Amino acid sequence: AGDDPGSTILLRHGEALAALGRREEAEARFALTALIAELGAAGAEAEGRRERRRARAAEGERRRAERAEAAASLAGLDERLSEIEAEAETVAAERASVEERLEESRAALRASRNEARELRDRLAALEGELASVSARAGGLAGMLSAGKDLPPIVARLQSDREKLAGVRGVLVEFMEVPAELTRAVEAHLGALLFGVVVDDWAAVRRVRSWLSGREETAGLVLLPLDPGPAGPASGGPLNEAVHAHGAGESWVRSLLADVAVSDTEDFRPHPGAWVGPDGSGRDRLGAVRLGQPSGGKGMLRRRAEHQELESRRGALESEVRELQAAVEGVEGDARMLAERVAALD
Repeated sequence: AGDDPGSTILLRHGEALAALGRREEAEARFALTALIAELGAAGAEAEGRRERRRARAAEGERRRAERAEAAASLAGLDERLSEIEAEAETVAAERASVEERLEESRAALRASRNEARELRDRLAALEGELASVSARAGGLAGMLSAGKDLPPIVARLQSDREKLAGVRGVLVEFMEVPAELTRAVEAHLGALLFGVVVDDWAAVRRVRSWLSGREETAGLVLLPLDPGPAGPASGGPLNEAVHAHGAGESWVRSLLADVAVSDTEDFRPHPGAWVGPDGSGRDRLGAVRLGQPSGGKGMLRRRAEHQELESRRGALESEVRELQAAVEGVEGDARMLAERVAALD
């Protein structure tokens, strides 16, 4: 068979075909391998693209979340900003109110301090006047109590009155005379101002015995209550103007009875007894008196002045107490206002 050319050709043809098949298979395998590799690369590339898309999607989602979070944060910031602006407006309003109250408190504090200063000035002036009035009143009181405005013999009798039963006092002690009529009463009564009021004639004898035992030559006027004055008991303009009191009231009333008060500028005759503010006048007997020719000058004026000073002193003391309380109150207000200003400032 090996010698048959046909067989040889067929054999070689088969071998060729087999070789060709093997070659094609290898090539196919190579192509398949290349295709598989290409497909794998394409798949990897596709997977890479899908991964990148997923990454981009995740990134987009992350960015959307961040934007949403930023938007929410921004909204929160806007809300907080609105709250802060509202708080700022409230604080500004409160500050304006505080500043207004502060200015009002400062103005009130200035006014309070000015008032306190004025009150202290007034208080100092009143205290000065009170000291002056008290000194003058004290001086007059000392003089009156010591009997320095009395004739010496009357003053000595006054100092011994506890040893002499029935001696009541000097007539001037039993009357209060308006300041504008002191000269008139002094002039009209004259030495009778220093008359000593006694109980009865037994008291008169005791005083007479006392006087006879002394070396003084001066005399005394005694006004016994029993039997009492023999003249009119009361009445008349001068009597009505004078306040009589105490043991000597009946003698004061009788001595001033039916005495008219005349205007000195109209110096002309008047019926009955009369007296002018300067002391000029006429007595019951018709004797005309010009000015104050007899004793008693200034005696009632000093007593009236002393009464006025005592009255003024009482009024001043009351005013001083009121002002002291007012000063304390205003200064207390000033301290409270100062504390308020310090707290608001």
